[in-house]
Amino acid sequence: MAINARILALFGEYLGIYFDFFKDNEEHFNNQIITSLEESMAKKKAKEMLLVGSKTKEALKGSGKQTFNVSSDALEALNEQVYWLVEQAQKRCEANGRKTIRPYDILA
Repeated sequence: MAINARILALFGEYLGIYFDFFKDNEEHFNNQIITSLEESMAKKKAKEMLLVGSKTKEALKGSGKQTFNVSSDALEALNEQVYWLVEQAQKRCEANGRKTIRPYDILA
């Protein structure tokens, strides 16, 4: 048990040092976090919508016995997925030494 007490004491000391360091540099950390979030949001906003909103929303809703509601941010999420698929297809095409993206680059 003496070892556990020593470990806890060292851990508490470490946390105290870390807390003091964070407290002294809090404004710097906050600015870094805000800048990172702003950059992330700017990247997301910079992406052009590749989907036709009304047609995509209609397809997502479905038709038949059961229809689904589509949230306001569902199209944005699907658009991000399309960008990811395009990026993956480009990487596969480049890895295979081609300049033409083929269906199996997208579906693989």
